[in-house]
Amino acid sequence: MQQAAGACREDGGPHSSHLTVFAHVTRNLFKEVLMNWDIIEGRWTEMKGKAREQWGKLTDDDLEVIAGRREKLSGTLQRVYGKTREEVEREMDEWAVRHNR
Repeated sequence: MQQAAGACREDGGPHSSHLTVFAHVTRNLFKEVLMNWDIIEGRWTEMKGKAREQWGKLTDDDLEVIAGRREKLSGTLQRVYGKTREEVEREMDEWAVRHNR
């Protein structure tokens, strides 16, 4: 079977370097997000106000229960805002990167 001109190939084809760069950037962003959540959990008292600004429907009780834990925030946001896990986790990751630079 012949491959279309300009198609991505793993054997050093015309777009293989782009795929390598994309994989590297994706891997680094994933590490950055995970590191940010470690920092957020450790600094939750300070970060609660920023979380409240982002997600105004969260109550003080919600924020206390969440205590900086990513999975707790995800579940609470899904319940409170009626969004999918993918939606809230994308929002959370963007928020985490924005507030830990």
